[in-house]
Amino acid sequence: LGSTGYAGVISQGEKLMLKILASESAKLNFIWILKNGTDEAKLYALCGLRQLNKKESESYFAEYRTLSTEVQTMSGSEISNEKFSEVVAQIEKMR
Repeated sequence: LGSTGYAGVISQGEKLMLKILASESAKLNFIWILKNGTDEAKLYALCGLRQLNKKESESYFAEYRTLSTEVQTMSGSEISNEKFSEVVAQIEKMR
């Protein structure tokens, strides 16, 4: 999360996550994304659920901790592929 690319802008995925986070139906929307979204969208949904309620969100992480599929991530201006499970571990370490 945070600024990406040379221009240091917030990604479209993060903008959408923040918009959902501000809605009254945030939890339901994030759960829907976990069931129907792309892998990258699911990671944003896990971030959103984590921000809504850290303790309660733990139950959503279990099925994603061992996924070995790769997702595309961006850190600063670096694009890379990481294992889904590794990104999930990073999300779980968030405050």
